[in-house]
Formats: sequence, structure tokens, C-alpha cells
Amino acid sequence: MFETALCLRHFERYTSSKDVMLYPLFMAAAALIHPNESTCRARLLDAVVHARDVAYDEAETPLFEGDDGRFKTALLLLSIAYHESRWNPNALNPDGDAGIMQTRALWWSGHKREEILGNPALGYRLGLHALQHLRAVCGGKAQRWLGAFASGKCGAAPGMAGALCGPVGLCQAT
Repeated sequence: MFETALCLRHFERYTSSKDVMLYPLFMAAAALIHPNESTCRARLLDAVVHARDVAYDEAETPLFEGDDGRFKTALLLLSIAYHESRWNPNALNPDGDAGIMQTRALWWSGHKREEILGNPALGYRLGLHALQHLRAVCGGKAQRWLGAFASGKCGAAPGMAGALCGPVGLCQAT
């Protein structure tokens, strides 16, 4: 609770009343953080702002239908990025997956690793495009197409897919 209060004070200093959608995203993201992960707390506001900016970009199609589709899209981006990189825009794994969402080179759309690393907005956008494609190909509920994000095969890796969507309650969302 003390950590959440500290995060809230940090959040309130850098936002205005115009950013009303940031507050629930911020609180949902703060709830993902394990108490011992101080580096994640330091990245929290940046992660929320970039996820919100990408999910609410009118040029992007949300992953979910309805009035709250963009909000759910931002929540899922935050959950995946937390799971994959602890919101580290410079994350690079041994297989070469890069950025805040650890996207595979297959999804980089001509971008170079150097462009993705350190650029959370681009990392979220590339991740969103991968998820949009997988949703169209796999269909069904989020856990089905997130299985493809995790393993390359629709409906595979249900445990891993559940780790991506479960913390924000979106595994059964369409």
C-alpha cells in the first residue's frame, strides 16, 4: 500500500485533469508490480503514457470491440510489456527479441533493433501490430491469439498466454 501511495504521488505530479484515462491505467499497472521491483516502479509512468498513446491513437485499430476497446488494448499492452521486459524499453533476450514487448524480428516491419531498443512507443506499436495480425489469423478469445504471440501457434502455450492476459482479466475477451 505504501508503494502504491508513492506511485500515486509521482503520477499526480506529472498528469493533469485532462489525462483522466491515465489514472485507471496507472492503477492497474501499479497492481502488476511485485513489491521488490523498484526498477519497475521507476518505469511505471513512462510505460503507462506510451501504452495509452499507442492504444488511443486513432490510426490504430484496438484489439477489443466496444466503448472500452482502447482501454482494454492499453491494459493488455501494459500487461504483456510487464511480463516480457518489466517495462524495460532496452530489453533484449538471447533469441534476439527486442524492446518493451520483446517482439520477434518477424514483427519489426523493416525497423532495426537499434530503433526499437530505447523507444517504448515503437515497441508498443510493433507489438500491437503483431497482436492485431494474430487476432485476425487465430480469431477467438484473447488467450487463443496470445498463445500465438508466445509460441507462434494459435491456441498453443495456454499457460504463457494466461500469464500475459490473466493479470488484467482479459483472457476471455474478444
